[in-house]
Amino acid sequence: MIRLAEHPNIVAVKDAKADFAAATRVMAHTDLLFYSGDDGLTLPWMALGAVGLVGVTTHVATRRFRELIDAVNANDLGTARKINFELEPVIRATMTRVQGAVAAKQILKWQGVLPNSVVRLPLVEPDEAEIETIREDLAEAGLVFS
Repeated sequence: MIRLAEHPNIVAVKDAKADFAAATRVMAHTDLLFYSGDDGLTLPWMALGAVGLVGVTTHVATRRFRELIDAVNANDLGTARKINFELEPVIRATMTRVQGAVAAKQILKWQGVLPNSVVRLPLVEPDEAEIETIREDLAEAGLVFS
């Protein structure tokens, strides 16, 4: 990665492997911008120096992720941690119950952003039990949809 950073067209990295030690080495020796590629690790990535994230849950909780990033950038770790804890059930609902894009489309439908939650193969629609689990996770975060 350090050698790749020498290429003039490579300016940023989306890192989803959570190897913070390796990332720290790269950050210390390059000017690459880092983005979290794991929604649930946004706060630790930002603490290391990442500038943002490329996420899935960001589509369903945009404002809260913006507030998390703003809090980190303002050096308000207490607020950032509070938001991070509040986002955990939303991240769980979006990223662990079914494939992330499938869950995100379902949630965006509930939010009224999308007219439907249809996905194309190889993705498949969640079954009723998975939908109920996603609803329960969201309810834990105070998000209830009819």
